[in-house]
Amino acid sequence: MTGIGPPEPFFWPWRPGLPRFGAVWEETLRRIYWAQTELAELDPTRQDGLVPNAPADAEAVSRAERRIGRPVPPSYRAFLLQHDGWFGFFDGAALLGTRDLGKASYADLAQAAFEAAETPIPDGGAPWSKVGGRPGDMIPFGIDPSGTTLFTFDPTTADQNGEMAVVAWIHEIGIRSAGFPEFLEAILELCEADLVMLRALREAQPKPTRAPRSKSASVKASVKAGAKNGRRAARSHFS
Repeated sequence: MTGIGPPEPFFWPWRPGLPRFGAVWEETLRRIYWAQTELAELDPTRQDGLVPNAPADAEAVSRAERRIGRPVPPSYRAFLLQHDGWFGFFDGAALLGTRDLGKASYADLAQAAFEAAETPIPDGGAPWSKVGGRPGDMIPFGIDPSGTTLFTFDPTTADQNGEMAVVAWIHEIGIRSAGFPEFLEAILELCEADLVMLRALREAQPKPTRAPRSKSASVKASVKAGAKNGRRAARSHFS
C-alpha cells in the first residue's frame, strides 16, 4: 500500500454457515466506508478507520459471550463472524471485537461516561434507568479511549430473537436505535450530514489562481493522475 489516498476497502466474503444478515447491515457498512473515504479527502484530520478486522471464529465469539454473561445480539454476532471489530469506526470509537467485548475496563469507561455530570439525558430518561438503575448493566460494544463516544446494547430490550436496542453517546448527543442495523443507519446519516457540510465549505472557498506549471510539474501530475485512476479501478467492484 502506498502513502497516497485512503486504504482500499476490504470486506471479507460471506462464508457458508454464517447467518445472512448482510443484505441490510453489510450494505450500510459499505456506504459508511465510502462516506468516510470522501470525508477523509475533504478533512485529512479525521481519524476514522477504513479497514475492518478479519473474521472471528465461532469459538472466539462464544468466549466473548461467556465474559459478558449472555449472548450478543444475533446481528452483532453476524458482524463479528465477518469482521472481528473495527478500529476507529466512527469519531475515534472502535467497534469492539471478541478480544475486548465484556472486559471490565470497557465497562468502567462506559459507566464513567454515563455518570458524567455533563452528559445530557435523552427523551425517555437516562439510559440506565431501564437496566436496573445501574449503567454497568449496559453492554459496551464501541468506545473511544476518552469515553466521550460510546456504543452500548441495552439487554432489557432484548426481543424474542435476542436483538437489543442500542444506546449511543457521541460528544453529548444521545442516540437510541432499535438494534445494531438501525444504529449503523444512524451512523451513516451522521457521516452524510458531515459530507454536506464539508462539501459546502469547499464550494464556498475562493478558487486559487494557478501559475503556469513547468514541464516537470506536468509530468508529476500525470503520474499522480495515473495512480489515482488505478486505485479507482481496483476499488470499482465495491462501488
